[in-house]
Amino acid sequence: MGIGEIRGDEQTAALLDTELWQLSDAQLIEAIPAVTEQIHRLQALRVSLVGETDHRRVVPDPAHPALKHWLANTPAGM
Repeated sequence: MGIGEIRGDEQTAALLDTELWQLSDAQLIEAIPAVTEQIHRLQALRVSLVGETDHRRVVPDPAHPALKHWLANTPAGM
């Protein structure tokens, strides 16, 4: 999976700017699996990124020299 696949999902990206109350019942039902698939892709990408960072022994922040501590303390919800 390449990063382009993550960027390329226009359907789920469009939902970020949509008032969900305006969607039809069918659109709501269609969106749920599409968003779920995108979440799974992003989770897989995150695992790959963390694995590569760990493999290279990259120190992301001198305050948290261990990758696991940095991940636990990253405010982006990691």
